[in-house]
Amino acid sequence: MKARERILARVRRALAGRPEAALPSVPEGAALSKEEAFELFKTRLSAAGARVERLKALEEARGFLKEAEAGARTAWVSPLVPGPLRPRLPEAPPEEAELGVSRAVAGVAETGSVVLSSREGRRGQLLVPRHLVWLLEDDLYGTVLEALRAVRSENAAALALHSGPSKSADIGQIMVKGVHGPGELWVGVLAFRLEAAGDEPPELRDTLFQLVGRTLKTKRGEPFLVEMVNDRVVRVRTRGGAGKTLEVPVPYLERAAQRAREGADLSGPSRLRKEVGDRAAAYAWAILHALGYV
Repeated sequence: MKARERILARVRRALAGRPEAALPSVPEGAALSKEEAFELFKTRLSAAGARVERLKALEEARGFLKEAEAGARTAWVSPLVPGPLRPRLPEAPPEEAELGVSRAVAGVAETGSVVLSSREGRRGQLLVPRHLVWLLEDDLYGTVLEALRAVRSENAAALALHSGPSKSADIGQIMVKGVHGPGELWVGVLAFRLEAAGDEPPELRDTLFQLVGRTLKTKRGEPFLVEMVNDRVVRVRTRGGAGKTLEVPVPYLERAAQRAREGADLSGPSRLRKEVGDRAAAYAWAILHALGYV
């Protein structure tokens, strides 16, 4: 008999005939209404130093996002964040981004916590100095137990409860924010329906802002810089001796993206010209390629 089997056999003999220990009952608190849950959630989380707002329409959410963007030049954005709620800032890795935007899988009123999934990437939740978290009001629960029961099917390696900005007073008993995580936590509670929020792809106009400052290449390998993006045009500057500036109309890019979604063959600039016309097609194709449309 091997050592492992001998040890296990002794354990079984020692436990033989002993009654099984009864598990303690699960405490069940009183159910909270949506209004009560939000008020308790806001009270607890605000007391920890976070900013919490209940947003009744998409326009209010966009306004809250614009406030969070103030002063930031780059952003890290979770793949769980739907297009209408993504910032119009160039994207950057978490260690460089000045703003992070996440979507919570649940919220807990009794502790003032947002529950974040590791499917977003934990670096993005911890390394940015300002962290904006979207939370659907329907995903706000009274207790930790209720929240964890609701997300038990979440396919994630880990779940994290964030209950305010990072704070530490380890050194000299002096409170310092932002030591082990974001120094600012903003939470927007969405009190309106955002259809297919987890699956909705970002709008083209929103994704274009991610390209500002990036160097792309045409299909022939010619590099160019995306200098500026607004609602009308994408301005690019070619590299090399000529160094000319060109503008690609956003409506032209939107028509091309729509044709790509409809299954049109846009495998190169020549096909793009044939389908949609020639509006700096070589650069337009490279932009759409960088965003995954072609």
